[in-house]
Amino acid sequence: MNKAELSSTIEEYLQTISHLEKKYRVARVKDIAEKMDVQMPSVTRALKVLKQNKLVNYRRNTFITLTNEGLDLAETINLKHESLTKFLNNLLLVPLEKAKKEACLIKHDVSDDTINRLTRLMKYVCGNIEKLERKKQGSWKAYISGKQKQIQHI
Repeated sequence: MNKAELSSTIEEYLQTISHLEKKYRVARVKDIAEKMDVQMPSVTRALKVLKQNKLVNYRRNTFITLTNEGLDLAETINLKHESLTKFLNNLLLVPLEKAKKEACLIKHDVSDDTINRLTRLMKYVCGNIEKLERKKQGSWKAYISGKQKQIQHI
């Protein structure tokens, strides 16, 4: 199984383990269950899948850590989440909590290439927003939120 075949739920487990590992250096089944609001047997099943894919180091009744591959994949998932949250919040002006929730839904189905393109687009647009506002051609925030009908081209 490659990373494209991991379910969104398994990716959430991987991301949760990453967060716990950053905070406590290791993760425990109990901590994962609490953070994800699931039962411990569900965590154990997910850990078996992650272990089969060589993404975690895990044996029953021991601490859980990510392998190098698991760490890389978790970091990719985290970066997708951050990029999507910034795009939704900073450019589309979606309220932050809603942006975080929606980014969580989107990140599992979007490719790395699309995220890279989205990130480049954000940098380009943010750079041009300043030009637009200096020329006093309208407020991009008003336009995005639907309060202004049209913005002239830069």
